[in-house]
Amino acid sequence: MQVQLRTTVREGSFRRTIIRAMRERRALVLVYTRANGTETTRTVEPYAFTRSAGGDLYFRAMDRKSGESRTWRLDRVAAYALGDAFRLEVPEPKSDASRATAARIRAFDEAAAMDEDFRREHADIARRAYEAALLGSPVELEGARR
Repeated sequence: MQVQLRTTVREGSFRRTIIRAMRERRALVLVYTRANGTETTRTVEPYAFTRSAGGDLYFRAMDRKSGESRTWRLDRVAAYALGDAFRLEVPEPKSDASRATAARIRAFDEAAAMDEDFRREHADIARRAYEAALLGSPVELEGARR
C-alpha cells in the first residue's frame, strides 16, 4: 500500500489522526525516532492513549513487525499517514485506567457521530446563512428567534 506521509507533526492534529485511526480501525504508518536517535518506519494499529508520570503523551498500538503491543511517544513521531484496515487482535484493557481510556474513546466516538448527524441535519440552514452573510442580505431561517 502506497501512503503519503505527513511530515509536519503537530501534536493536536496527530492526536486527532490517532483517534480517527482507532475509530475507523485503520493502521498508522510512522517514521519514529527511537530513544537512541535512530529512525524506523513502522506500521502500527493504535488502541489506547496513556501519559507518563512526567506528563509525556503516549499511545498504545499493535506493531505489525513484531506482532506485539508497544508504547509510542507522540513527540518522537517524525512523520505519519493513515494506512489500511486493522489486521491484528487488540488486547483487552487490563487496568482500570486502560478501561477508562477505552470508555472515553467510545464516548468521543458517540459524540463525534452525533455531531456529524447534527451537521448533516443543519447543513442547509448553515449554507443559507453563510450565503446571506457573503451577500450582505438578511436571511429567513425557520424557527430562528429574533
